[in-house]
Amino acid sequence: MGKYRGGSKPWEKDDPKGRRLDPGQYPELNAVFYTADPAEFIKMRIESLSLMACSDDRLAQLYGSDRMIGPVHFGPMPPPTSDARQRYLRMEAVMIANHASEALLRLFFAHVEHPECPWLGMSASTGFAEYKEKVAAKLDNGFDREQISTVFLGGVSRVDSVIGLTDDEFDDAIDALEMLLIDCANRVLGDAFVYNAVKHGISAVAVDDDEAKVAWQPLDGEPVTLHEGPVHVYLHKKASPDAARNEAHWWFTMEDSNPGREMSVTVLITKALDSLWDVARRRYLGESGTINYINKAAVEMAVWGNTMQAMNHLKRATHELIKLKSDGTVDATVHHIADYHIPRSWSLQAAAEAMDIRPVPLPARQRDHQLYSTGQRSYLPITPRGFQRA
Repeated sequence: MGKYRGGSKPWEKDDPKGRRLDPGQYPELNAVFYTADPAEFIKMRIESLSLMACSDDRLAQLYGSDRMIGPVHFGPMPPPTSDARQRYLRMEAVMIANHASEALLRLFFAHVEHPECPWLGMSASTGFAEYKEKVAAKLDNGFDREQISTVFLGGVSRVDSVIGLTDDEFDDAIDALEMLLIDCANRVLGDAFVYNAVKHGISAVAVDDDEAKVAWQPLDGEPVTLHEGPVHVYLHKKASPDAARNEAHWWFTMEDSNPGREMSVTVLITKALDSLWDVARRRYLGESGTINYINKAAVEMAVWGNTMQAMNHLKRATHELIKLKSDGTVDATVHHIADYHIPRSWSLQAAAEAMDIRPVPLPARQRDHQLYSTGQRSYLPITPRGFQRA
């Protein structure tokens, strides 16, 4: 997916037997692809995780019932303790947010770069290094506004999209989606270590002390509390995901844990995914649908509001582990502090009052209508009716 070194896309090249894909099957592949729902799985993860916030009494009823998954039987059992649920909630929130962020970015890239068959673009996206380069380039150069509006809103303008938004709302929706994509890109690149540590289960330690503090003591004056409350703690070899090879190795990091922020952003990602999907279904299947209008204030509340309400300045504190020099003496260590960046001029109250999230009909346009096939032949045995070959 993306900029192929050979210039052409993988499916435009001959395979080892000298053959290449027949473009005639793209409509069928698209018809099959858009029977899926990429946001559904993420929504299920969010909803399942939210159950961990229920009271012990409510969970006791659920855990006290018999459950079957295939041939495996789960009998009545006590619910996890409150502490165990809180640790799980914090770790799983990191997992879901990273999963959703990567899904949104990959689907966006696939629909921009491979409009003939986005499914092929997604399937060819197997090189994580190339994917990271693409994400980093977007952070450096910015996301294209017309691409954003085309993929998520259905056109380059409200008139082109044929949706019931004003010009100002249309522009604000693009601003919101751009901010959401940037947040996803920063998460994919900047949070890779904590994501991997949490993903592997035992590599990250959840420190659950609500009163634990990280403070900075200036040379003159009172100490300043940078962070208070639970953190994720993990070890890593490189100082950061983009650290140079000649930089020091082996580090210890304490990372802010804010599951409310992660879940708020993830919910917005699922709404953006729903919009992308209905826009694509209109384009490839000729079906009317719905886009979710999300204004920038709503994204600001998810990205900045939850952080501001937590009153924690510190996102991440990374400390070099102690090293011995060749003569056996202890060497000096390096420490890195990463804080949250919220514009001083931003108002939590103003953003909360301005939040707007609502569904907007996405009617099929004349150019979206597809010719319904009455043919009986198809490349795929699961091709939806109407997309068979004549």
